[in-house]
Amino acid sequence: MTQSRFPFQRLPYDLRSEVLKTMELHEIIIYSLVSKKACSMVKTLCLPITSARVTMWSHPSVLFQIGSISINVILSLLKDAGSITRLENVHRFYFDISTTDKTTYGSKLPLVFRPKQIMTLGQWIQRICSIAHNDTTYSVAVIMEKIEFEVESLRNIFPKIRNIEINYLEHLHYHNRHRLDLPNEKDIASFQNVLKAFLPSVEKLTLQCGPLLDNLSIQQIGMTNLKELKMYSPRNLRVEDLFTFNVNNCFIEASEISLRDLNRFFKLWIKGSNPKMKKLNICWYTNTIPEWNVLFKGLKAEEVEEEGSRKYVIQNCRKVCAKIECMTTQRFPLHRLSDDLRSEVLKIMELHEIIAYSFVSVESSHKGSVGFPESTLRE
Repeated sequence: MTQSRFPFQRLPYDLRSEVLKTMELHEIIIYSLVSKKACSMVKTLCLPITSARVTMWSHPSVLFQIGSISINVILSLLKDAGSITRLENVHRFYFDISTTDKTTYGSKLPLVFRPKQIMTLGQWIQRICSIAHNDTTYSVAVIMEKIEFEVESLRNIFPKIRNIEINYLEHLHYHNRHRLDLPNEKDIASFQNVLKAFLPSVEKLTLQCGPLLDNLSIQQIGMTNLKELKMYSPRNLRVEDLFTFNVNNCFIEASEISLRDLNRFFKLWIKGSNPKMKKLNICWYTNTIPEWNVLFKGLKAEEVEEEGSRKYVIQNCRKVCAKIECMTTQRFPLHRLSDDLRSEVLKIMELHEIIAYSFVSVESSHKGSVGFPESTLRE
Protein backbone atom coordinates (compact mmCIF):
# COMPACT_ATOMS: atom_id res chain seq x y z
CA MET A 1 0.00 0.00 0.00
CA THR A 2 1.47 3.34 -1.04
CA GLN A 3 0.46 6.94 -0.49
CA SER A 4 1.43 8.26 -3.88
CA ARG A 5 1.14 12.04 -4.31
CA PHE A 6 0.60 13.96 -7.50
CA PRO A 7 4.11 14.79 -8.84
CA PHE A 8 3.34 18.51 -9.18
CA GLN A 9 6.90 19.75 -8.65
CA ARG A 10 8.28 17.39 -11.31
CA LEU A 11 5.94 18.66 -14.04
CA PRO A 12 7.29 20.92 -16.81
CA TYR A 13 6.79 24.65 -16.20
CA ASP A 14 4.00 25.08 -18.78
CA LEU A 15 2.07 22.05 -17.56
CA ARG A 16 2.52 23.09 -13.93
CA SER A 17 1.10 26.51 -14.76
CA GLU A 18 -1.98 24.92 -16.33
CA VAL A 19 -2.52 22.74 -13.27
CA LEU A 20 -2.26 25.82 -11.03
CA LYS A 21 -5.12 27.45 -12.91
CA THR A 22 -7.45 24.61 -11.94
CA MET A 23 -6.61 24.79 -8.23
CA GLU A 24 -8.62 26.54 -5.50
CA LEU A 25 -7.59 30.11 -4.68
CA HIS A 26 -6.36 29.26 -1.19
CA GLU A 27 -4.31 26.39 -2.62
CA ILE A 28 -2.66 28.76 -5.08
CA ILE A 29 -1.80 31.17 -2.25
CA ILE A 30 -0.31 28.32 -0.23
CA TYR A 31 1.80 27.26 -3.20
CA SER A 32 3.20 30.80 -3.50
CA LEU A 33 4.72 30.35 -0.02
CA VAL A 34 6.75 27.27 -1.02
CA SER A 35 9.62 29.12 -2.71
CA LYS A 36 10.55 32.22 -4.72
CA LYS A 37 10.14 30.25 -7.93
CA ALA A 38 6.64 29.14 -6.91
CA CYS A 39 5.74 32.72 -5.99
CA SER A 40 6.92 33.95 -9.40
CA MET A 41 4.73 31.37 -11.10
CA VAL A 42 1.68 32.46 -9.10
CA LYS A 43 2.35 36.08 -10.09
CA THR A 44 2.00 35.16 -13.77
CA LEU A 45 -1.59 34.03 -13.10
CA CYS A 46 -2.58 37.65 -12.26
CA LEU A 47 -5.10 36.60 -9.62
CA PRO A 48 -8.12 38.98 -9.58
CA ILE A 49 -7.35 40.26 -6.07
CA THR A 50 -9.34 43.46 -5.56
CA SER A 51 -7.93 44.37 -2.14
CA ALA A 52 -5.36 43.25 0.40
CA ARG A 53 -5.42 44.30 4.05
CA VAL A 54 -2.34 43.71 6.17
CA THR A 55 -2.71 43.72 9.95
CA MET A 56 0.54 44.10 11.88
CA TRP A 57 0.51 42.91 15.49
CA SER A 58 1.48 39.80 17.50
CA HIS A 59 -0.50 37.63 15.04
CA PRO A 60 0.13 39.31 11.65
CA SER A 61 -2.30 38.56 8.85
CA VAL A 62 -3.05 39.38 5.22
CA LEU A 63 -6.68 39.40 4.13
CA PHE A 64 -7.25 39.04 0.38
CA GLN A 65 -10.56 39.93 -1.22
CA ILE A 66 -11.28 38.20 -4.53
CA GLY A 67 -14.84 39.02 -5.57
CA SER A 68 -17.12 37.63 -2.86
CA ILE A 69 -14.38 35.37 -1.50
CA SER A 70 -12.17 36.39 1.43
CA ILE A 71 -8.93 34.54 2.11
CA ASN A 72 -7.17 35.27 5.39
CA VAL A 73 -3.52 34.27 5.83
CA ILE A 74 -2.40 34.38 9.47
CA LEU A 75 1.25 34.08 10.47
CA SER A 76 1.90 32.35 13.78
CA LEU A 77 5.09 31.42 15.55
CA LEU A 78 5.96 27.83 16.28
CA LYS A 79 6.01 26.82 19.93
CA ASP A 80 9.07 27.91 21.90
CA ALA A 81 9.87 30.46 19.16
CA GLY A 82 9.55 33.43 21.46
CA SER A 83 7.56 36.49 20.37
CA ILE A 84 7.72 38.95 17.50
CA THR A 85 9.51 42.11 18.61
CA ARG A 86 11.02 43.44 15.37
CA LEU A 87 10.21 43.10 11.68
CA GLU A 88 13.83 42.17 10.92
CA ASN A 89 14.06 39.23 13.33
CA VAL A 90 14.15 35.72 11.86
CA HIS A 91 11.49 33.32 13.16
CA ARG A 92 9.97 29.97 12.25
CA PHE A 93 6.39 30.66 11.20
CA TYR A 94 3.48 28.50 10.20
CA PHE A 95 0.43 29.74 8.28
CA ASP A 96 -3.30 29.38 8.91
CA ILE A 97 -5.28 29.97 5.71
CA SER A 98 -9.07 30.30 5.97
CA THR A 99 -11.64 31.02 3.25
CA THR A 100 -15.15 32.53 3.45
CA ASP A 101 -17.70 33.32 0.75
CA LYS A 102 -20.11 36.22 1.31
CA THR A 103 -22.64 35.02 -1.25
CA THR A 104 -23.13 31.57 0.24
CA TYR A 105 -22.13 32.49 3.82
CA GLY A 106 -19.98 29.39 3.68
CA SER A 107 -16.49 28.82 4.96
CA LYS A 108 -13.88 26.14 4.53
CA LEU A 109 -11.87 24.50 7.26
CA PRO A 110 -8.62 26.41 7.76
CA LEU A 111 -5.52 24.86 6.28
CA VAL A 112 -2.17 24.85 8.05
CA PHE A 113 1.07 25.18 6.10
CA ARG A 114 4.58 24.93 7.57
CA PRO A 115 7.21 26.21 5.16
CA LYS A 116 10.76 24.90 5.14
CA GLN A 117 12.14 28.37 4.55
CA ILE A 118 13.10 30.59 7.48
CA MET A 119 12.62 34.31 6.86
CA THR A 120 11.86 37.49 8.77
CA LEU A 121 8.30 38.70 9.29
CA GLY A 122 8.90 41.55 6.86
CA GLN A 123 10.10 39.16 4.14
CA TRP A 124 7.06 36.90 4.57
CA ILE A 125 4.67 39.86 4.35
CA GLN A 126 6.41 40.98 1.15
CA ARG A 127 6.19 37.46 -0.30
CA ILE A 128 2.47 37.14 0.43
CA CYS A 129 1.55 40.60 -0.87
CA SER A 130 3.63 40.24 -4.04
CA ILE A 131 1.15 37.84 -5.64
CA ALA A 132 -1.37 40.67 -6.12
CA HIS A 133 -1.28 42.78 -9.27
CA ASN A 134 -0.49 46.50 -9.45
CA ASP A 135 -4.16 47.58 -9.41
CA THR A 136 -4.85 45.88 -6.08
CA THR A 137 -5.88 48.27 -3.30
CA TYR A 138 -3.61 47.84 -0.30
CA SER A 139 -4.31 48.91 3.28
CA VAL A 140 -2.33 48.41 6.45
CA ALA A 141 -3.62 48.30 10.02
CA VAL A 142 -0.91 48.65 12.65
CA ILE A 143 -1.90 47.69 16.20
CA MET A 144 0.63 49.14 18.60
CA GLU A 145 1.50 46.14 20.73
CA LYS A 146 4.86 44.44 21.27
CA ILE A 147 6.48 44.99 17.87
CA GLU A 148 8.96 47.87 17.56
CA PHE A 149 8.49 49.56 14.20
CA GLU A 150 11.26 51.40 12.36
CA VAL A 151 10.84 53.84 9.47
CA GLU A 152 13.14 52.18 6.92
CA SER A 153 11.80 48.67 7.58
CA LEU A 154 8.20 49.79 7.07
CA ARG A 155 9.02 51.65 3.85
CA ASN A 156 10.88 48.64 2.46
CA ILE A 157 8.00 46.28 3.21
CA PHE A 158 5.15 48.61 2.15
CA PRO A 159 6.44 50.95 -0.57
CA LYS A 160 3.05 51.82 -2.13
CA ILE A 161 0.54 51.94 0.71
CA ARG A 162 -2.23 54.53 0.33
CA ASN A 163 -4.50 53.54 3.23
CA ILE A 164 -3.15 53.15 6.76
CA GLU A 165 -4.80 52.65 10.17
CA ILE A 166 -2.75 53.05 13.34
CA ASN A 167 -4.56 51.59 16.33
CA TYR A 168 -3.28 52.48 19.79
CA LEU A 169 -6.59 51.86 21.60
CA GLU A 170 -6.33 48.10 21.03
CA HIS A 171 -2.89 48.22 22.61
CA LEU A 172 -4.33 49.91 25.69
CA HIS A 173 -7.18 47.40 25.95
CA TYR A 174 -4.78 44.49 25.48
CA HIS A 175 -2.73 45.57 28.47
CA ASN A 176 -5.83 46.42 30.54
CA ARG A 177 -4.92 50.07 30.77
CA HIS A 178 -7.84 52.11 32.00
CA ARG A 179 -6.29 55.48 31.31
CA LEU A 180 -5.32 56.91 27.94
CA ASP A 181 -2.31 58.88 29.18
CA LEU A 182 0.19 56.11 29.90
CA PRO A 183 2.33 55.68 26.76
CA ASN A 184 5.91 54.65 27.46
CA GLU A 185 8.96 55.60 25.39
CA LYS A 186 8.68 52.53 23.14
CA ASP A 187 5.00 53.26 22.46
CA ILE A 188 5.79 56.82 21.47
CA ALA A 189 8.77 55.87 19.29
CA SER A 190 6.89 53.13 17.42
CA PHE A 191 3.81 55.29 16.90
CA GLN A 192 5.91 58.18 15.59
CA ASN A 193 7.92 55.87 13.31
CA VAL A 194 4.79 54.41 11.71
CA LEU A 195 3.50 57.91 10.99
CA LYS A 196 6.83 59.07 9.59
CA ALA A 197 7.06 56.01 7.34
CA PHE A 198 3.63 56.34 5.73
CA LEU A 199 2.59 59.99 6.02
CA PRO A 200 4.50 61.25 2.92
CA SER A 201 2.64 58.90 0.56
CA VAL A 202 -0.58 57.88 2.29
CA GLU A 203 -3.99 59.14 1.08
CA LYS A 204 -6.26 57.83 3.85
CA LEU A 205 -5.18 57.85 7.47
CA THR A 206 -7.01 56.55 10.56
CA LEU A 207 -5.63 57.22 14.04
CA GLN A 208 -7.05 55.32 17.00
CA CYS A 209 -5.81 57.46 19.88
CA GLY A 210 -2.02 57.49 19.98
CA PRO A 211 0.74 59.55 21.64
CA LEU A 212 1.77 62.55 19.54
CA LEU A 213 4.61 64.95 20.29
CA ASP A 214 5.44 68.48 19.18
CA ASN A 215 7.69 67.24 16.37
CA LEU A 216 4.71 65.43 14.81
CA SER A 217 1.50 67.01 16.07
CA ILE A 218 -2.16 66.78 15.03
CA GLN A 219 -1.72 70.07 13.22
CA GLN A 220 1.16 68.73 11.12
CA ILE A 221 -0.78 65.57 10.28
CA GLY A 222 -3.83 67.60 9.23
CA MET A 223 -1.70 69.82 7.00
CA THR A 224 -0.64 66.77 4.96
CA ASN A 225 -2.39 66.48 1.60
CA LEU A 226 -4.80 63.72 2.65
CA LYS A 227 -8.02 62.61 1.01
CA GLU A 228 -9.40 61.26 4.27
CA LEU A 229 -8.44 61.65 7.92
CA LYS A 230 -10.17 59.83 10.78
CA MET A 231 -9.21 60.41 14.41
CA TYR A 232 -10.61 58.62 17.44
CA SER A 233 -9.87 60.04 20.90
CA PRO A 234 -7.09 62.36 19.69
CA ARG A 235 -4.93 63.83 22.42
CA ASN A 236 -4.83 67.60 22.97
CA LEU A 237 -7.01 68.41 19.97
CA ARG A 238 -7.64 72.14 19.62
CA VAL A 239 -10.00 73.97 17.32
CA GLU A 240 -6.95 75.87 16.04
CA ASP A 241 -5.73 72.57 14.58
CA LEU A 242 -8.86 72.33 12.42
CA PHE A 243 -8.11 75.72 10.84
CA THR A 244 -4.93 74.32 9.27
CA PHE A 245 -6.34 70.99 8.04
CA ASN A 246 -5.70 70.32 4.35
CA VAL A 247 -7.93 67.25 3.94
CA ASN A 248 -10.98 66.47 1.82
CA ASN A 249 -12.94 64.40 4.34
CA CYS A 250 -12.39 64.54 8.08
CA PHE A 251 -13.97 62.48 10.85
CA ILE A 252 -13.21 63.20 14.52
CA GLU A 253 -14.52 61.39 17.59
CA ALA A 254 -13.55 63.44 20.62
CA SER A 255 -14.88 65.06 23.75
CA GLU A 256 -12.46 67.97 23.99
CA ILE A 257 -13.94 70.39 21.42
CA SER A 258 -16.60 72.67 22.83
CA LEU A 259 -19.64 73.99 20.93
CA ARG A 260 -18.25 77.49 21.32
CA ASP A 261 -15.02 76.48 19.56
CA LEU A 262 -16.99 74.76 16.78
CA ASN A 263 -19.02 77.93 16.36
CA ARG A 264 -15.78 79.86 15.89
CA PHE A 265 -14.57 77.30 13.35
CA PHE A 266 -17.77 77.55 11.27
CA LYS A 267 -17.63 81.34 11.34
CA LEU A 268 -14.13 81.26 9.87
CA TRP A 269 -15.22 78.63 7.33
CA ILE A 270 -18.00 80.98 6.21
CA LYS A 271 -15.33 83.66 5.65
CA GLY A 272 -13.27 81.30 3.45
CA SER A 273 -11.01 79.12 5.61
CA ASN A 274 -10.48 75.39 4.90
CA PRO A 275 -11.30 75.65 1.18
CA LYS A 276 -10.32 72.04 0.48
CA MET A 277 -12.48 70.39 3.16
CA LYS A 278 -15.61 68.84 1.64
CA LYS A 279 -16.88 66.88 4.62
CA LEU A 280 -16.41 67.25 8.36
CA ASN A 281 -18.00 64.88 10.86
CA ILE A 282 -17.41 65.45 14.57
CA CYS A 283 -18.81 63.14 17.25
CA TRP A 284 -18.30 63.72 20.94
CA TYR A 285 -19.79 62.40 24.14
CA THR A 286 -21.30 64.54 26.84
CA ASN A 287 -23.30 63.88 29.98
CA THR A 288 -25.37 67.04 29.53
CA ILE A 289 -27.91 68.11 26.92
CA PRO A 290 -26.02 70.31 24.40
CA GLU A 291 -26.89 74.00 24.12
CA TRP A 292 -27.34 74.09 20.34
CA ASN A 293 -27.90 77.86 20.42
CA VAL A 294 -24.23 78.26 21.34
CA LEU A 295 -23.23 76.35 18.20
CA PHE A 296 -25.47 78.29 15.80
CA LYS A 297 -24.94 81.78 17.19
CA GLY A 298 -24.21 84.17 14.28
CA LEU A 299 -24.11 81.41 11.62
CA LYS A 300 -27.43 82.33 9.94
CA ALA A 301 -28.24 78.65 9.68
CA GLU A 302 -31.44 77.53 8.01
CA GLU A 303 -33.20 74.46 9.36
CA VAL A 304 -33.89 71.75 6.80
CA GLU A 305 -37.01 69.62 7.02
CA GLU A 306 -35.76 66.03 7.19
CA GLU A 307 -36.80 63.07 9.27
CA GLY A 308 -34.73 62.02 12.26
CA SER A 309 -32.12 64.41 13.64
CA ARG A 310 -32.06 68.20 13.38
CA LYS A 311 -30.28 69.45 10.26
CA TYR A 312 -29.17 72.98 9.39
CA VAL A 313 -27.53 74.50 6.31
CA ILE A 314 -24.94 77.28 6.27
CA GLN A 315 -23.20 78.87 3.28
CA ASN A 316 -19.71 80.34 2.95
CA CYS A 317 -18.36 83.21 0.85
CA ARG A 318 -17.75 80.85 -2.10
CA LYS A 319 -21.44 79.91 -2.18
CA VAL A 320 -20.56 76.43 -0.88
CA CYS A 321 -23.20 74.98 1.41
CA ALA A 322 -22.56 72.88 4.50
CA LYS A 323 -25.07 70.75 6.35
CA ILE A 324 -24.82 70.54 10.14
CA GLU A 325 -26.58 67.56 11.65
CA CYS A 326 -27.26 67.53 15.38
CA MET A 327 -27.78 64.12 16.90
CA THR A 328 -28.17 63.23 20.57
CA THR A 329 -28.67 59.98 22.42
CA GLN A 330 -30.55 61.57 25.29
CA ARG A 331 -31.34 59.16 28.13
CA PHE A 332 -33.93 59.25 30.87
CA PRO A 333 -32.43 61.35 33.75
CA LEU A 334 -32.90 58.69 36.45
CA HIS A 335 -29.98 59.88 38.56
CA ARG A 336 -31.27 63.45 38.68
CA LEU A 337 -34.63 62.42 40.19
CA SER A 338 -35.34 62.70 43.90
CA ASP A 339 -34.90 59.53 45.99
CA ASP A 340 -38.65 58.98 46.42
CA LEU A 341 -39.43 59.46 42.73
CA ARG A 342 -36.45 57.35 41.66
CA SER A 343 -37.66 54.53 43.90
CA GLU A 344 -41.10 54.66 42.28
CA VAL A 345 -39.55 54.50 38.81
CA LEU A 346 -37.48 51.48 39.85
CA LYS A 347 -40.63 49.60 40.81
CA ILE A 348 -41.95 49.72 37.23
CA MET A 349 -38.66 48.64 35.63
CA GLU A 350 -37.91 45.12 34.39
CA LEU A 351 -36.19 42.77 36.84
CA HIS A 352 -32.96 42.57 34.82
CA GLU A 353 -32.87 46.39 34.59
CA ILE A 354 -33.18 46.71 38.38
CA ILE A 355 -30.44 44.13 38.92
CA ALA A 356 -28.18 45.95 36.44
CA TYR A 357 -28.86 49.27 38.21
CA SER A 358 -27.82 47.74 41.54
CA PHE A 359 -24.26 47.39 40.21
CA VAL A 360 -23.89 51.12 39.42
CA SER A 361 -22.87 52.13 42.96
CA VAL A 362 -23.28 51.18 46.62
CA GLU A 363 -26.09 53.69 46.91
CA SER A 364 -27.89 52.27 43.88
CA SER A 365 -27.63 48.74 45.31
CA HIS A 366 -29.75 49.94 48.24
CA LYS A 367 -32.09 51.78 45.92
CA GLY A 368 -32.41 48.57 43.91
CA SER A 369 -33.97 46.76 46.85
CA VAL A 370 -37.55 47.55 45.98
CA GLY A 371 -39.10 44.44 47.51
CA PHE A 372 -39.94 41.79 44.93
CA PRO A 373 -42.89 39.47 45.59
CA GLU A 374 -41.69 36.11 46.96
CA SER A 375 -43.31 34.23 44.08
CA THR A 376 -41.28 36.30 41.61
CA LEU A 377 -38.03 35.55 43.40
CA ARG A 378 -38.74 31.81 43.43
CA GLU A 379 -39.32 31.88 39.68
